[in-house]
Amino acid sequence: MWNYTTENPVKSSPAVADGMVFVGSYDHRVYALDESTGKQIWNYTTGYWIQSSPAVADGMVFVGSCDQSVYALDESTGSRIWSYMTDGAVLSPLTVADGMVFVGSSDGRIYALNESTGQHVWNHTVSGTFNGMLGSPAVSDGIVLIGSPDNTVYALNESTGGLIWSFTAGYWVQSSPAVADGMVFIGSHDHNLYALNESTGKQVWNYTADDSVGSSPAVADGMVFVGSHDHNVYALNENTGEQIWNYTTSGIVETAPAITDDVVFVGSADGAVYALNESTGNQLWSYMTGDGVWSSPAVADDIVFIGSNDHSLYAFGTPISGSHDLTVANVSVSKTVVSQTYDCTIKVTATNEGSFTETFNLTTYANTTYIERQRLILAKGSSTTRTFTWNTTDFTKGNYTISAVAEPVLGETNTTDNVFVDGSVQVVISGDVTADGKVDVKDVYKVAKNYGTYNPPELPPWDPIWGPVCDINNDGKIDIKDYYIVCKHYGEVNP
Repeated sequence: MWNYTTENPVKSSPAVADGMVFVGSYDHRVYALDESTGKQIWNYTTGYWIQSSPAVADGMVFVGSCDQSVYALDESTGSRIWSYMTDGAVLSPLTVADGMVFVGSSDGRIYALNESTGQHVWNHTVSGTFNGMLGSPAVSDGIVLIGSPDNTVYALNESTGGLIWSFTAGYWVQSSPAVADGMVFIGSHDHNLYALNESTGKQVWNYTADDSVGSSPAVADGMVFVGSHDHNVYALNENTGEQIWNYTTSGIVETAPAITDDVVFVGSADGAVYALNESTGNQLWSYMTGDGVWSSPAVADDIVFIGSNDHSLYAFGTPISGSHDLTVANVSVSKTVVSQTYDCTIKVTATNEGSFTETFNLTTYANTTYIERQRLILAKGSSTTRTFTWNTTDFTKGNYTISAVAEPVLGETNTTDNVFVDGSVQVVISGDVTADGKVDVKDVYKVAKNYGTYNPPELPPWDPIWGPVCDINNDGKIDIKDYYIVCKHYGEVNP
């Protein structure tokens, strides 16, 4: 469907949420792209490579970087909410569960951080003196599971980080665990895939491949799917470990498979992305990228997303038919006369009349001068009303036409309704509520006539029942402060 090219290899596995794809790159950035088009929405630059795969939860994107930090970014804007520094590179995918972010670091520790604040909750050393790349944590039934370079699988208490059990394999456990039906499935560089009892850590079965099992397994429909350095993708019986089928690629398979609609998707170091029949392992299709694929695929909305060392993120699927159509339905201002240096409130209603969730900029202008821009995510068929504040300090006195623009998105052809013009707002010398170019007895009388009124809470601030132009300082009531402004400027004339 599309591919998006970064400046360096994409080893990070993508995450998909709310019509966007999030992925990290060795160019130090995490990107947010439009799911349907691949258009960039935002990017955020960290201090070093990003190999960690993002996790998305509660309006935030969490990602680790080789600059030793974990970042929490606003999903809509990419702005940083918090960051936390470990003592090692954060290479593995993060896991978010039960209000905490679980992080494996190359300093040999797993960290639990508060999701909202990034505050440290606990950490547990899991690789002793042999520090190295930890697998991604898995969380299930109050247990955090993680593989370690010290050949061990650890099960920790989710709340405290205390050890519940451990299992020792024959060599480095780089694979991230998958948990299903009371069992933990995890691969090791000792060539084995292990099935362990979730509660006790006792081995249920193991399957031996011809080389290291660095791939993280996936479980679906009573089968376990995993890749190996022996170039094979294996499908095993979940309960017994018996091989059902294997498919041989021409490269190492270290990416975790993704399964949906009876299809297994997996990438290989030969640069290919494969789609295999879930039941038989027969190839349905493949696509050759420009370099090795170390990113695991993500599937959402009938699209497969996967990164490649050729610097690109790819999206495979059937292009979705439909329309892109944003509309600015209404613009309202709080007052038609505003004293210079004071504020005017602008309310803008935007509607998405198209077929897709859209991410776009909504911008307000006074004549052609920019006032404020807001980034919006709007589902198809929905509308929203946003408030903009126009501070007139740097604007010369005079008449201004207020407008709002929904900046067109990729593929939008009808843009005539993306602009809405409200009318005229006059910026005047302070206290000239009659807008006649001077502050005199007419202005004093008008403020005095409206003195004591206030903006009723059940009415919008621009309702004509009260005199909003006399609320010069915009505090919702006409009182001594407004009267003082008129008296202070009494006798002034607009030059």
